[in-house]
Amino acid sequence: MNYQIKEITYEDIRAYMNVNIDSWLETYPGIVDDEFLHDIDTNREKYISRQQSKFLENNKEKEKKFLLFVNNEPVGMTSCGISNDPKYPNTGEIYSIYLLNKVKGKGYGKILFLNNVQELIKMGYNNMVIGCLKPNPSNSFYSHMGGKLINTYLRKTGNKEIPENVYYFSNIQNLIK
Repeated sequence: MNYQIKEITYEDIRAYMNVNIDSWLETYPGIVDDEFLHDIDTNREKYISRQQSKFLENNKEKEKKFLLFVNNEPVGMTSCGISNDPKYPNTGEIYSIYLLNKVKGKGYGKILFLNNVQELIKMGYNNMVIGCLKPNPSNSFYSHMGGKLINTYLRKTGNKEIPENVYYFSNIQNLIK
């Protein structure tokens, strides 16, 4: 596997967001509403611009974003940091792991997952959570990696409320041994 994981810079945001949007377009038809998918596709520049502004404002000590390159092509993206959910104080969170279909099933999801675990450990977290829309096949991956399903709640995405599972991982340093 000829791959590289790179923490993004401002110049990488376009590639980061294109991978994010393209992976949503590949993964979520029939799961999220078509209007939302159409919006993110046709309004890419708006989403890229929003992410550029957010990047400049963000405290990089609290959130890390990475791009996965395979053969020098951006094909995956991920982000992690402090949990957004007040139910899980002092807990890290993997906010996103997205891969393009052409590299799924080749071990890159696990590579990105473990990269995030290492980053969260560096940030001082011992435990983490990750959310995954219930209809997404990746739920089995998070269970396989040792996550315990601790909650399911409705997440508004576009005009649809979709159940999202929350997985909890304790003692995350054990995941990288």
